[in-house]
Amino acid sequence: MIILLHSRLQVEICLSQTGNQKYQIRNNSFNHLALDHVQSLTRLQTELLTKAPCHLSSETTQFSFQTVAENLFYVYTAYLDKRMNSTYVRIMSILLRGKKDNINVICSFKGDNLRKVTAIKYEMCENHNKKFGGWIMSCPIPENIPDPCEVTVSSTLNTEASIKANNVTLNIIPLDSQNTKVQYSVCIPPLFGSVNSSRLIEFLEFTKYLGAEKFIFYTHGIQDEKSQIALEHYSNESLVTVIPWKLPDMIQDGQIWYHGQLIAHNDCLYRSMSLTDKLAIQDMDELIVPHDSTVFWDQSLTPLLSGNVKGLGIHSAFFDTTLRGDVLAISSIKRTKNFSRFRTKVLVKPSAIFEVGIHHVSKPLLEQYKIISPPTSKVLLHHYRSCLSNYGMNCKDWVLDQTIKVKYGHVRNHILHVKSIVDALSHLSAQMVNTTKNKLFS
Repeated sequence: MIILLHSRLQVEICLSQTGNQKYQIRNNSFNHLALDHVQSLTRLQTELLTKAPCHLSSETTQFSFQTVAENLFYVYTAYLDKRMNSTYVRIMSILLRGKKDNINVICSFKGDNLRKVTAIKYEMCENHNKKFGGWIMSCPIPENIPDPCEVTVSSTLNTEASIKANNVTLNIIPLDSQNTKVQYSVCIPPLFGSVNSSRLIEFLEFTKYLGAEKFIFYTHGIQDEKSQIALEHYSNESLVTVIPWKLPDMIQDGQIWYHGQLIAHNDCLYRSMSLTDKLAIQDMDELIVPHDSTVFWDQSLTPLLSGNVKGLGIHSAFFDTTLRGDVLAISSIKRTKNFSRFRTKVLVKPSAIFEVGIHHVSKPLLEQYKIISPPTSKVLLHHYRSCLSNYGMNCKDWVLDQTIKVKYGHVRNHILHVKSIVDALSHLSAQMVNTTKNKLFS
């Protein structure tokens, strides 16, 4: 992809200016038109042909919440989980919490005969008493249907009240932790509204340098065009996957915790089991930084994830963002003296986890699996935002911390280079919009 465009006329102008016919037009994740090189499309088509015809790939991005029962029960994705002795389909769902004890969730599978099973309901741990919450519905697979391609979800109420329920069919994504493609990936919970493109680029470049090979973003209504261009730039390099994230229209912001963050976390956890050996779940104003003599995650963190240790809860500190410079993390050399043991973020072996929370691992797959908190002298979560004094944090005492400046300052040049590319693409896009307007109204 070479540029984001807002109309087919702009695309035609761009094609005529390049003089290159080896491009095809598509709609990107932000409903803009985009140009892709034919060779890239051919490679993608070849990869898709190698997949099993009925299962979805973990890299599929076009999902939406579907209504099983309006204002009551919604489903998003379904994963085939063979990690235990029994096989289940795990369905990422939203449920009206007040009806959680009265609703029956039914899963239907096609085989020689239609087989119906009752789902096991599991409430995610951090729904914060909101009206709607995140759930994992686990459907046991009947023995005569070993690898179903799809599951049809329906529901009933075990009270006198009746509901108008739909039969919603979901294609299934199989989990395959034996053939992961990369060592480290990062999940970023839903981004919305105004997203600072400079902060986004800094986060991606520093985290990539530390060891991340893949980023999965959930986005809804990003308003900043430079951030959209930046995500497209990294998507074109196969570093970033962007998944549209839109909650059901019936659910208002205050009725579910933080734009459905918990459901996105766990969808990303399950999606990543087939993609990566280790997974960090963090926000884009955070960096997971080795504070010992090592530089990279593979040197510092990988040795910690051995035996029954399947995850790390990494403590954090707030960093002062008022010290301005062209790269925020390099200029922010003061942090809180105290560390937060509440505002932690996790890095896990996803294949060993059943559910993640926002600041902790809620449920490992097996009881013997452990989550440890490394000392802050080993690794620290740098949180670049104004200090919050809740949960026992002291925002008055600060100390000097130049870890990023000393160990990773050389990344600055590449960050500035990428920022200049995004600025140039944004400028070109604006020019083409003006050219189009002039042609239309001249």
